[in-house]
This record gives sequence, C-alpha cells and structure tokens, in this order.
Amino acid sequence: MKTLFPLLLLTVTLSVSAQKPTFKRTEYPPRPTDGIRVVVFGDSITGHRPAQVYQKDYLKYSDLLGLMLEARFGAGQVQMINSGWAGDMTWPKKHEAWPGALGRVGVDLVDYKPDIAIIMIGGNDKANTPEKKARSQENLVKIFQAAKDSGAKVLALQYHHGLPDPKRPDKFWGHLGRLSEPLIANAAKEVGVELHSLAPDFAAAAETMPHSHLVAWPDGVHLKPAGELVVARSIFTKLDELGWAQK
Repeated sequence: MKTLFPLLLLTVTLSVSAQKPTFKRTEYPPRPTDGIRVVVFGDSITGHRPAQVYQKDYLKYSDLLGLMLEARFGAGQVQMINSGWAGDMTWPKKHEAWPGALGRVGVDLVDYKPDIAIIMIGGNDKANTPEKKARSQENLVKIFQAAKDSGAKVLALQYHHGLPDPKRPDKFWGHLGRLSEPLIANAAKEVGVELHSLAPDFAAAAETMPHSHLVAWPDGVHLKPAGELVVARSIFTKLDELGWAQK
C-alpha cells in the first residue's frame, strides 16, 4: 500500500495536468489607426479557444461581422478579436483547470481595450436551480461590468433558440437559450449595457431555409455557415441601429 499510494497520487496529478489549457494566445498588432477594435467573447458558438488563428479552416460570425463593419470603416480598419472558448461557463471548471468566463474576462476582453465588446455567454451554466440562476446572473453582471468599465461599448447577446434534429430531438441543446435568456436580460439591465436577442432573426431565417443549413445536428445550436451569416447580419443590424457601425 505504501508503494501504491504515491503511484496513485502521481496518476491523478498527471491526469489533471494533462487537462490544463495548452494553447497560446495570438499576439495582435496595434488597433487600426483610423478604425476600431472589436472583441467577441463567449463559448463555442463564438469560437473554440481565445485568440487563435482558425480562418484557414473555417469562418465564424465574428469574421463575417468584421467584413460588414469594414464596408463602413474601410478595408483593414476593423480588428476583430475572437475570444470564444468552447464549453465555457461563467464559473470555472476546476477539475479541468478552466478559468471560466468571469476568470478570463480580464485577459480575453478588458486587456484588449476594445471599442466594442460583444458578449454571448451563460448558456453552458445550465442554470436550472435557484442557486445556479443566482450564481449565473451574478457572474454575468460582473462580466458585463468589467467590459463596461474597460471603456468599451457593450452589447450583450441572448442566444438563438436553435433548431432540433427531427430524428434525434432528445439530443437538442434547448437549454442554451431557454435557461440563460432571462438571466442575460436581467444582468444587462442591471449594468446598463445594450441587449440584443438573436432569436427573432434566426427564427425568421428558419422559415425560409432548410434547418440543416443553419445548425449542426444533433445538438441543433452550433452554427453551420448559413447560421453564422444570420448571426453576423443580426448583430451588424443592431450595431447599425445603435450608431456603432459608422465612423
């Protein structure tokens, strides 16, 4: 037993260490002289890991939004920083050494000093108890406040509602938008930041397009290319209404 205990402890230690994030964040150049810097902050709907170069393989809504904004500010005058983290919750995943959105909002949003901060987070909290709801909303308030205090114009996003796979409806991640929607709205109101729901524009698109073109099944919430475009257009329209999409 004396021999086995140290080996067991070593095995557990190595297992936890192996789960720690190993990626390196991209070093971004200075913001455009006559343009703007925009940070999108969220979970896997936004991106896989913060500040990664992924465009050789696929595009996210942030890239499409950047192109739309460049039509107003000029080519090369919009710097988009994707601070998505797949699976992220507002609180830490301690067993995997994840900081959680509240734990990383400093390095992945505030430190960039963005002109505009677009935040869509909280869906993975699965806040289905009074305790989780209170904790999630409190964390959202702190995240929105940190973004606002950085000097950025802040837009809090409520998730699209997703589209279930008719063959596997039991695999649908309907909780992502359903549970987080009121918490995001309450937190945005408390902090005094702008709020925008993606649900109406996504629902409208679903009336005219095949659902399988908009979302990946079976979860029904992760975006296909057409879905990325719908989300980008919805956000751009809101930014334009707010007067943030122009010099």
